[in-house]
Amino acid sequence: MAGNSILLAALSVLSACQQTFATCLGLVYIYSRHQYFWGYAEAAKKRITGFRLSLGVLALLTVLGAVGILNSFLDEYLDIDIAKKLRHF
Repeated sequence: MAGNSILLAALSVLSACQQTFATCLGLVYIYSRHQYFWGYAEAAKKRITGFRLSLGVLALLTVLGAVGILNSFLDEYLDIDIAKKLRHF
C-alpha cells in the first residue's frame, strides 16, 4: 500500500509539473540530438551516447503524455481527481 501511495504521489506531482518537466526534457532531447550529430560526424561509434539519450527522453515523454491523458480521462469521464484523493492522505 505504501508503494502505491508513493506512485500516486509521484504521478500527481509529474502531472502538476508536466509542462515544466516536458520543457526540460525537450531541451535534453535537443542536446542529445546535437551529441548524436557531432558524434556521427566524427565517427559512427561515437553516436551511440546521443542516440540512447534521445531514445530515453522520447520514451519518458511518451510515458508522461500517457499519464496526462489518463489523468484527464479519469477527471473528465469518471470524476476521479487523483490530486484531491492524495490531499486526504
